[in-house]
This record gives sequence, structure tokens and C-alpha cells, in this order.
Amino acid sequence: MLEIKKYSSSFATKINYILDALNVAPLQYGRTKAIEDITKEKSSTVVNWLFNSKLPRDNKKLAIADAVGVSYNYLFDDNIDVEDFTKPEIHKNDQCYLVPYIDESEIFELKNKKIFPIKSRLLITFPNFELLIKEYGANTYITKLNNAVFEPHVKIGSDVIYSEKIIFEDFKLLIHQDKFNRLVIKKIIQEESRFYLETIIGSQLVREPLNKSDRFLSIVLTYSTT
Repeated sequence: MLEIKKYSSSFATKINYILDALNVAPLQYGRTKAIEDITKEKSSTVVNWLFNSKLPRDNKKLAIADAVGVSYNYLFDDNIDVEDFTKPEIHKNDQCYLVPYIDESEIFELKNKKIFPIKSRLLITFPNFELLIKEYGANTYITKLNNAVFEPHVKIGSDVIYSEKIIFEDFKLLIHQDKFNRLVIKKIIQEESRFYLETIIGSQLVREPLNKSDRFLSIVLTYSTT
């Protein structure tokens, strides 16, 4: 259990707690500079955060939470305990959503982490997208799949919005990581009370029993940025 070192605000305490968890240099050995480097803010701004109860401007808060690698709500909601940190999530801004972009090679790495810096987000304004988020939850992200296909739904280079919440329903598409760490798109097929997975190998459609203990992510929808 990490020691909680109190600073001038809940935000300052939390950002330092996270950097302690990451073994970043302590305050007397360059912590202020480390925060500058991570957040791209000036030294005077960081000092005001740590010791003068100042907070980032609203239009910078999400970028700072992403740079630190935690959720916006955790970092800026004083009602959330310091120890209850969570990784970045989808973020609603007015009538649109800002979805974290995750590299294809990191999507299963992210699933197992509570701290994960986000480099960019994609603005989503789909009709009824809010209903999908209610179904799939806040741990919803976007990636570009260059090594997994399931024609015609998922093509090489498809931008895919996916969720870490797994929903086992008929015709749902899943991203599966096999024992060789390869990504494979599979479709759920339900026959009476039994579930199967279909995948395309070469030009053949292959069916296998569903093993719910395997590593999966749910495909929410495919998205084209072109």
C-alpha cells in the first residue's frame, strides 16, 4: 500500500500518488520537473497546482488526465478516494464523445492496467451513440485493425470502436487474442442454449465452441475516418 502524501488539493494529491505508483522521481529529486514533462505545463503552473490549490483550466483537464494515464473523473472528482484510481475512459463533452485511441498492439495490455497514458482521442457524434455507451460502459475505445479481418464487417485497416465489457449474444463480433498473441475477429452464433464462435481462416468459415474464459473484447461498431 502506497503512502498518501497530502498536497494543496485533491487533484495535486492524486497526481503525485499516481506518479509514486509509477516510481517517478520524488519531489526533492525532480518531481516538479517530471510533472512539467508529462503535462507539458510551465514550472510556475505546476508549483501552483502542488502548493497553492490551483487547478488546471477546464479545457486542459482531460488532456492532463490522459497524460498521467488515469480517468478524468478520478483526477478531478474530489469525492473519489485517492486510492481508487481508474484508467482513462470515454469522455462526454456536450453532445459528443471523445473516445481514446489505442494502438492495435496495446488493446489487451490496456485491459489489464489501471494506469495507461492516452496519446489521442477521436470525436464521435453518431446518433444514439449514448445508448451504446450505456450498454457497453465507459471502458470503450477505438483502434485501427491492420491484422484482423471478418469480411464484410471488419476489413483490413478498419477503425473499430470496442469495449472491454464482453457481451455474449448472437451475432456479436469479438476481438480474440489467441495463445500466440495474434488478434482474430470472431462472431458469436447461438443455437438454442449453446454458443459458438465463427471465424474466417483463409477462405474457410470455421466454427468452434465458445470458451468464455478466453481473452475477448467486444466490437461495438466499425468506423471510417475517410
